[in-house]
Amino acid sequence: MSVTILGEKAVRTQLTLLAARMPEAMERALRSEAELIRTHSMRLTPVLTGALKGSHFVESRQTIDGPEATIGVGGPAASYALIVHEVPPPGGPSAGAVSGTARHKAPTQWKFLETAANNAVDTGLLLRLAGRMNASLRKSRGF
Repeated sequence: MSVTILGEKAVRTQLTLLAARMPEAMERALRSEAELIRTHSMRLTPVLTGALKGSHFVESRQTIDGPEATIGVGGPAASYALIVHEVPPPGGPSAGAVSGTARHKAPTQWKFLETAANNAVDTGLLLRLAGRMNASLRKSRGF
């Protein structure tokens, strides 16, 4: 048995059905994708002391609505994370700075987590989730 997917709406429908049938497999798939986003975000995170970069985390769990994964940044560096992520550089986003007068070498940037998450969506997050779920389904069926 396999799943054939023909478009974004079909992907979402199939993923919802598979998540209901295989919540643990969906949680693992979501966590794997979240870890990829976290890794990309860490590469984009400005570094002053390393605390912000090191504060990235991924959590996954089962909820009443189904499996979910959370990617976050902050911990003790939360106030700094908010400033670095949300305050545009002087002169605007293309000026090459992150916040205040701090300047960071490429590829670090403001909106590091948002950029990584958007990139994951733009490069096929739904299809990768579907592929992970299809592989789990095949494995559970012994294929």
